[in-house]
Amino acid sequence: MSGLPTPALGELCLHRQSGDTAGTKAMMRDYRTMLAEARDRIAKLKATGKTEEEVVALRPTADYDARFGVNERATGNFLRVVYRSLPR
Repeated sequence: MSGLPTPALGELCLHRQSGDTAGTKAMMRDYRTMLAEARDRIAKLKATGKTEEEVVALRPTADYDARFGVNERATGNFLRVVYRSLPR
């Protein structure tokens, strides 16, 4: 997973500041799973010839967006960065 960008961790940082290490570890595990799944989903779409804009429109991370409290703009930016980081 080296080189995959990570957007701001928001709620993860709040848990860390409050000393909730158990919550932070579980959240980090979930977050890492989301990053790996996002990369895999976007890679599959790119391999089928989808353009960057088509991938953004398909919203391959929609199931995670509400869970992690990500707005549409941040989601689009994240998808674009991941798309561009993948080999052609």
